[in-house]
Amino acid sequence: MNDDLNPQTWLDAHGDYLYSYVFLKVKDRHVAEDLVQEMLLAALTANENFNNRSCVRTWLTGILKHKMVDYFRRQGRVIFSEKRCLD
Repeated sequence: MNDDLNPQTWLDAHGDYLYSYVFLKVKDRHVAEDLVQEMLLAALTANENFNNRSCVRTWLTGILKHKMVDYFRRQGRVIFSEKRCLD
C-alpha cells in the first residue's frame, strides 16, 4: 500500500495537527476525537479518489472540515468564516 494512503501513516504524520485543528473549533475532547475518527473512516472509503493534487494533510483537513460542519449543523450552531466576520 502506498504510504500516502496508509491510515497509520496519516495518524502518525498528521494526527496531532488534525486533533488540534478540530479541538480548537469544538472545544470538547470527546467530540474532537469522534470527528477525527469519522474523518478517518470517510478518508478510508474515499482514498481511491485521492489523486495527489494536494498533500495528504490538506485532503484530510478538508474531510475533517466537512465533518465539523455536519456536526455543527446537527447541533444547530452557526459557523461564521473569518472572512465573513471581517467584512
